[in-house]
Amino acid sequence: MTDRVVDIESRIITAAASVERLRTFLEAATDLEGVATLEQELLRRETDLELLRGQLRTLEDAVSLATIVIVLSEAENPRPTAVIEMVETAYFGHDGGLGCPGADDVVVDEGDPVTLCYELTNTGRTRLTEIAMRNRQLGARPADFIVVTGDATVPLEPDERMILALEIEADYPVRTEPTVVGTAVGVNDQALRIELQVVEGEELLYMVEEDTSLPGFGDALSGAWETLQGLFGLIVVLAGVAIPFLWVPLALAAIWYWRRRKQTPSSPPKSPPAEPQPAEAEDAGAGIPGD
Repeated sequence: MTDRVVDIESRIITAAASVERLRTFLEAATDLEGVATLEQELLRRETDLELLRGQLRTLEDAVSLATIVIVLSEAENPRPTAVIEMVETAYFGHDGGLGCPGADDVVVDEGDPVTLCYELTNTGRTRLTEIAMRNRQLGARPADFIVVTGDATVPLEPDERMILALEIEADYPVRTEPTVVGTAVGVNDQALRIELQVVEGEELLYMVEEDTSLPGFGDALSGAWETLQGLFGLIVVLAGVAIPFLWVPLALAAIWYWRRRKQTPSSPPKSPPAEPQPAEAEDAGAGIPGD
C-alpha cells in the first residue's frame, strides 16, 4: 500500500504541473476554438487531479489504521505476459531526437517542425524482440523512427525501456495514433505465443493551429513543381507502356507499302522506231518513164 501512496503522490505532482501548463496556454490563447478545446482539457485534468487527491487521502487513512499481515508461500511459475507501456511526448524542432522525452503539452503552427517521442517500457514478464512502430495516419514506417535510447537489435528485458523519435512537420488536422508491434521470446530466444499488449500512459495534448493565410509565391511554385513532377511521371509511365508495341505501326506501314506497290500495274514496253525505207525501193515502185 505504501507503493501505491508513493505512486499516487508522483501522479499528483505530474497532474498539477500539467494543469498549470494548460492554464498558461489558456491565458495566451486567442482563437475561440483553441480556447474551447483548452478549457475542456483543463476541466478534465483538474477533475483527474482532484480524484487523485481523494484517492491519496483515502489511502493515507487506510495506512494509518491498517494491520500488516505477511503471508509467505512458495510462488509457482507465474504466467508470462507481454506488455509495453507507451508514453508519447513531443517538442518543437528537429535534432535527431536529442530532446526526447519532450513535453505532454505542445501547441504549434501548421508546417512547424515537430519531434514526437515514444518511451516504451517492458512492464511484462517476458523478453521482447523485433519491437517496431508505425503510424499509418502520418505515413511513417518503422524505418522512419529514430532509436534514441536502447538497442533495437537485442531483446528488451523486463523493466527496461527504449525511446524512439519521429520527426514530422505539423499538419492539420492532427493525427498521432502510433501502433507498436513486438514478439515475446523465452530464455532461448524462442518466440512465445503471447499477444503483445500496449498500455498507453498519459495522453499527449498536441494541438496544431491551422494556417488560414493565402498561399504565397513559394506555395504556388511548390504546387506547380509537384504538378509538373506528376505530369512527367505520367509521361514516363505512358512511354514505358507504349515502347514494347512500337513495332506494330512499323509492321503495318511496311505491309501497306508492299501491297500498294504490288497492286500498281507496270507500264507496257515501248516498240522500237520503224526503220526508214531505202531510196532505191521508192524509185522502183514509181516505174520507169517511156521514151
